[in-house]
Amino acid sequence: MVPSRHFSRVLVSFGLSSAVWGCATWRPYDAGPGLSAGQALPYRLRATREDSSRLALTTPFVRADTLYGRVRSDTIGVPVAEIIHLERQSVSPERTVAVLIGVPAVALGVTYLIVCGSNDCNPGF
Repeated sequence: MVPSRHFSRVLVSFGLSSAVWGCATWRPYDAGPGLSAGQALPYRLRATREDSSRLALTTPFVRADTLYGRVRSDTIGVPVAEIIHLERQSVSPERTVAVLIGVPAVALGVTYLIVCGSNDCNPGF
């Protein structure tokens, strides 16, 4: 039994999204006494607003009383007064190792089940 192209694409998409998800994590970011213009900020910040909505910003910067950053191809601004929590994106070594070992192991197991599920895969010694 040969897996279909659709199944292969789904499997590859799942593997890639798992790798991206597994390697990065959000950790609290302490901006000190408050965000101010000219303050050096991490490359990726996630801001939680008063209404509990979250916004992940790339290349953030502060101008006046607003935190700006890129979201996809747009520049978005969030008033600093509306931000209740900031997080920075960082790489998680534990999750990265788990993904690098776990995803191939699952893929190997699924492949074994597909190939040997309908055939007798006992070695012929």
